[in-house]
Amino acid sequence: MIPTIGQAAILVGLGLSAYALVAFVLAARSADAGLLASARRAVTASLVTAGIGSAALIISLLTHDFSVAYVARNNATTTPPFIGAISLWAALEGSILFWTLLATGWASLALWRNRHRHPAVVAWVGATLASVNLFFFAVMAWPGSPFARVTPVAAEGNGPNALLQNHPFMALHPPLLYLGYTGLAVPFAFGVAALVTGRLDEEWLRVVRRWTLVPWTFLTLGIVAGAWWSYEVLGWGGYW
Repeated sequence: MIPTIGQAAILVGLGLSAYALVAFVLAARSADAGLLASARRAVTASLVTAGIGSAALIISLLTHDFSVAYVARNNATTTPPFIGAISLWAALEGSILFWTLLATGWASLALWRNRHRHPAVVAWVGATLASVNLFFFAVMAWPGSPFARVTPVAAEGNGPNALLQNHPFMALHPPLLYLGYTGLAVPFAFGVAALVTGRLDEEWLRVVRRWTLVPWTFLTLGIVAGAWWSYEVLGWGGYW
């Protein structure tokens, strides 16, 4: 039941992202404030669906639902609950789901913060962010579903990668990097919007300065956490 809810949430998120993309483009061309607000709400709703999907996968990991291929490959009945929860980003499919959660979060925040500013520019910002989110929802809907089922259901899973279990910074390193990478979609979207609208003055640069510095800070912290982890765990002759 829980995996079915997670997969349904992904499909709904896919539809919402597609609607948001079309609505943002139409709003940009028609200057329709109502359509712009509707598209913004669709992005926020896609954040909710990504959150539901992430919660469903975490629950599947914690309950050892080995009917889900991702759980069978990255979890075991002996896996501690904390390690089971952070196995959300232990492999490709879960990482894409977590990435989408963060990407829709950044998009929702950026669009909300700029909801009363430069509607012509923000519409193209929204269209760019919605297209990015649409891509990742599409990946999860077809080739990389985190809720793909496996039969027969195994009595035991493979368990997570041992390197994910031997240092607490492995719980911190990937989320920090993901926050940085996904956050940089916001200044990218403003850059695209500036090019499309021809507003190439310094105004859009002032708007995105903070949206660039905050993800850059997350990336820096993620690199530090990864360096610390690799130095203590991998050794590498004392070098990172």
